[in-house]
Amino acid sequence: IDGARRRRIEQAYLEALALQAQDAGMPDPAAVHAALDALEKISAMLAGLPTKTREAFLLSRLDGLTYSEIAIELKVSASTVKNYVASVLVHCYNALYTEDSPA
Repeated sequence: IDGARRRRIEQAYLEALALQAQDAGMPDPAAVHAALDALEKISAMLAGLPTKTREAFLLSRLDGLTYSEIAIELKVSASTVKNYVASVLVHCYNALYTEDSPA
């Protein structure tokens, strides 16, 4: 009886903790792991790119800056920023989908 009662109490406690974590807005550990895995892959893809090209892409995609805002920050033209971002997108596409790339 004590073992069954303890398991029920433990289960209720774990369920309460799960609800509390959801209420606190804490992400699921599996989602956190998947996000970190994706970030590591993105970082590896961007590692070989020129600094300004990589910076323009990150400012655009992560910080949500416009090409004009990025151009001011990097001291280049907006059309250069557009070319930087386009080249990164092509680079990432090729890294993901060409047959020679390890996946």
